[in-house]
Amino acid sequence: MKCVTAGQSHDGEAVDGLLEHFGAGTTLLAGKAFDADHSRKSLRERGAFANIPPKSNRR
Repeated sequence: MKCVTAGQSHDGEAVDGLLEHFGAGTTLLAGKAFDADHSRKSLRERGAFANIPPKSNRR
């Protein structure tokens, strides 16, 4: 699955559309740019898992 955005756009802007493709039992392997509470929550609600390294400012 691919999503191309403008060079100046943040990766997080495209994540919502991509997360719709994840279902129960699937795992998202992503970089730190996708480490956001709403992304993790959306995956949990779908029964999917997030394998995302935390940003340095995550509490």
